Amino acid sequence: MQHKHKIIAAGHICLDITPVFPAGQSVRKPGELLVPGRLVRMEGADVHTGGSVANTGLALKLLGNDVTLMGKIGADAFGSLKPIEDL
Repeated sequence: MQHKHKIIAAGHICLDITPVFPAGQSVRKPGELLVPGRLVRMEGADVHTGGSVANTGLALKLLGNDVTLMGKIGADAFGSLKPIEDL
């Protein structure tokens, strides 16, 4: 019998902005695509939640725990972003 634990994940929450690499871009060795002084055209950027609250808290939730997430949101352009389902 599995017990659910009541957990509060509190602390750092942020947005991780990562590049979207071009489709079909094959790289054989690490460092072959990203070379100092070389420009690489990306296909955009992905934005995901990050930080200990989002990463650890959501992982614990997926494992079946009763989790409450607590973090502050900044008063800047990133803090005013709305989830896609709210648009």
